[in-house]
Amino acid sequence: MGEYTDVAVGPMSPDEIGKEISHYLNSCKEPSKMMVSIKKREDGRFQTRIYITVEDFKKKMCGKCTVCGSIIMDVFSC
Repeated sequence: MGEYTDVAVGPMSPDEIGKEISHYLNSCKEPSKMMVSIKKREDGRFQTRIYITVEDFKKKMCGKCTVCGSIIMDVFSC
């Protein structure tokens, strides 16, 4: 089955879950497989964990897609 790493974790709304999944599927990582764990919380949000394969995660970044852009913004906003 291969090794997986989590790429998104936390409480999310259904819309946020869809955006995060789309975010990774349309990125330069082009995951061959994705697993999603969703548990409903008492506050009405969903505790979500999104995984892609370690092999896909280690793919070289393009610097242009939404995943690369958000990582670059995170680095320079410190």
